[in-house]
Amino acid sequence: VIVDDNGGGVGKGQYVKDLMDNIGAEVLFDAYQIGFVYRPYPVSAPFYTKVGASKDSASKSVKFRTWRNLQRLIGRDNILRECGVYTRKDTKSEWTQAPEKEFKVTGKAIDRGTIELTLTKNGDDNKGWEEDVQVAGDISLKPESA
Repeated sequence: VIVDDNGGGVGKGQYVKDLMDNIGAEVLFDAYQIGFVYRPYPVSAPFYTKVGASKDSASKSVKFRTWRNLQRLIGRDNILRECGVYTRKDTKSEWTQAPEKEFKVTGKAIDRGTIELTLTKNGDDNKGWEEDVQVAGDISLKPESA
């Protein structure tokens, strides 16, 4: 859907934008014209999982189930669209976001609705981490050809 005379949040462009936002359409461009694409299926799904501490190794994997049928993603690596890693020293501490370069996170769909998430702490030592860790973000639901 493309609308001409998009007046910077005023007029017919804004009316169409409100509608397209409500149905989950994606904005392709927003200038004098505004353009949207609507996909009947979402392009991502949120996820959250606790990984826990990993004292003996710099890498740890967890498997978790998602609410969505991920049949078309089975066997695909790198299905994470974006994610954040959060840590805390003990159960009384607040969760804080880890620096972006401290951890590497990869995700793979291993069967219908099950994701294997691997978290690796970057650095020279292989000692792992003492703190609790959780990961949250979005799983890409786009087919590989998209």
